[in-house]
Formats: sequence, structure tokens, C-alpha cells
Amino acid sequence: PLLTGTQPDLYRAFMCQTWAHAGRAGTVGLVHPDSHFSGDKEARLREAAYKRLRVHGDFVNAGNRFFPPPVGRSSHFGVHIYGPQGEIGFDHLSWLFSVDALRLSAQHDGSGPDPGVRYGDTWDERPHKKRIIRVDRAMLEQWQRLTGDEGQPVEQGRLLSPVSVAEGKAIKALADYPL
Repeated sequence: PLLTGTQPDLYRAFMCQTWAHAGRAGTVGLVHPDSHFSGDKEARLREAAYKRLRVHGDFVNAGNRFFPPPVGRSSHFGVHIYGPQGEIGFDHLSWLFSVDALRLSAQHDGSGPDPGVRYGDTWDERPHKKRIIRVDRAMLEQWQRLTGDEGQPVEQGRLLSPVSVAEGKAIKALADYPL
């Protein structure tokens, strides 16, 4: 039912099946595309995902380091850790170029230069505590004001991809600016 009216595909069907078959306290980890976080017709699927997400890592296939051609070098995909349905609250890390950036950022002490897409003359692969964006209902509401999608429920808002918490003030300022 969550796929009705969307462009159904195997990964979306698989997501729904894993949620339906997970134990009451079970956890599911999946690697799949993130197109449901931004599509116009995927609002109900997005809401269902948000209520189950615990961790989301948005990776870039730069230099085909994760997937060989024909997958493009600029393709994005996500690592998704889902748990039991509940209030929206998950850690979101974007523009990742290494597994360690996802795996070790929570252990980082927050010192040093803020993370970015580039670091020097290469992709920024450094783990950093500031990479972790805590997404909850209030964050989705702010992002929704920025994207102008205020005609839909907050729980169905589109997922933005800030690189670090350092972008939060700019996002808030733009979201609060009257059109």
C-alpha cells in the first residue's frame, strides 16, 4: 500500500517486506537508493521510512569506489538502519566518501576543521562528530519551510543533505526568510 501511486521497484518493495517481517524489537540494515527521500509521489513511503530509521548514511560513488560501472561516479546510495516504528528520530550523515566516515564519526571528539565534501585536493573522508545531523520532527519542519513543501504533513517532508551541523544556521536563516 505504501507504493501505490509511486514508481514501484524492487528496492522499495524489499524495504516494505523487511519492515513487515522484522521482529518487534528487530533491526534491519539495507543498502539501497535514496530516491524515496525526494520524490513527489513518495510522501507516504518517506514517512514510513522516517518512523523506522535509526541511522542513514548517504554515500557518493566517487571514483567508482563502491560500485563499478555502469553505476555512475556521481551516483548516491544509502546505508539505512531501520528499527521498530516510533517517533521520528535518526542520525543522518551525508556526502560520505568512506565507510569510516559513517562508522567512526560518533566516536570523534568534534575538534578540528569542519567536514566538507572536499578536504585539500581530495574527497573529505574524515570521520567527524559534526557530520551527524539529528533529524526529528522539528528538523523536518525547518527543512520543509526551506523547500516550500508546507502543504504536506511534516512527517512526509523531503530529506535534505547537509554535510555538517555547521550548515544549520544558514538553513535556518533561509527557512525563516519570508518570501
